[in-house]
Amino acid sequence: VHLINSGLGFPDLALGAFLNVLAQVLGVVILSFLHLRNKHIWLISGFMFLIVFGLQIILPILPIYLISTFLAGLASVAFYGTYNVSHFELTPRNKTGSGAALFFNMLIGVGIVSPVVAGFVSSLSVYYLLGLSVVFLLVALYLLRYQEEVRVSFSVKKALIEIKGVWFLILLRGVHEAMGTVILLITLLLINNFFGFGLYGTVLAVLGIALRFLIGKGSDRLQSKKVLIAPLAVLNGLVTVLYIFDFFQVNIVWWAVLNLVVGKIDGIFDQTSLAFIMDETKERLKATFGRELVLNAGRLVGTAVVVVGFVFPLFLDYSIIILASTMFIYGFVVFRMKATQKLAI
Repeated sequence: VHLINSGLGFPDLALGAFLNVLAQVLGVVILSFLHLRNKHIWLISGFMFLIVFGLQIILPILPIYLISTFLAGLASVAFYGTYNVSHFELTPRNKTGSGAALFFNMLIGVGIVSPVVAGFVSSLSVYYLLGLSVVFLLVALYLLRYQEEVRVSFSVKKALIEIKGVWFLILLRGVHEAMGTVILLITLLLINNFFGFGLYGTVLAVLGIALRFLIGKGSDRLQSKKVLIAPLAVLNGLVTVLYIFDFFQVNIVWWAVLNLVVGKIDGIFDQTSLAFIMDETKERLKATFGRELVLNAGRLVGTAVVVVGFVFPLFLDYSIIILASTMFIYGFVVFRMKATQKLAI
């Protein structure tokens, strides 16, 4: 909201999203050479997030925005990639479904409070929000002392070998995740004030938690995430197609309803597919960063499609259809995997 109010357009924001994802691809490669401990990575990425946030608040101009979003991409993949490793290393293999639910729900739990608080504080002054971010960073740095230390050491080649059986599924998921950029930008068009946008994010977060845990525990009992993934992928593709209809894009009520439905389906699919990927791999550290690399490569392709759609608005509907089609392909591939395994037995 602050960036739009400062004069940046939707094509500018879409280009920033592309640079953010490009940085995440490069970030995985950079991490493979550093061999740092998780605490050091979290420390560096925390300060990078603060620098990014400060730049975008104090100097909301296009060159600074593009540079800061690139830095944010580096910080994001370093922080969350390392967090993924630490989380799943402590999760038993027979609990990956509920473990994935817990993983995403912790992020949503933060999302319940932070959007509305950030919206309220920003409505007073964005500089107050920057000050609040400094306080939370200091709290996070204090909590680092209680975290179990893990050395993040991997090679890109071995990480990719670890996910060779599921890399195409991860790539497809990455392409589809670019829908998040479409949803964000259109939401900003409909809700262009700080508090309203924050309250909207909080409502979506509250409604998502219980359903995620329900599906996570159910997938553990099934012990076959493929039972859920194929129909969820197809359903995800079908609801994504709804975004091409104009009445969703001009009416905030219909837009909210659509995002509630799509957000929950997409979230459940995300946690179930992540649990499936973790079950299909042996070395989770390598698998995590192999997944991050391929996932972000897919996001790069998907975000490029989105950028074209926002630069040339007549092509936006075609961009959405392209992203939706990846979920139909995903469902077909998983269905074929199930059929092949049954035939082998």
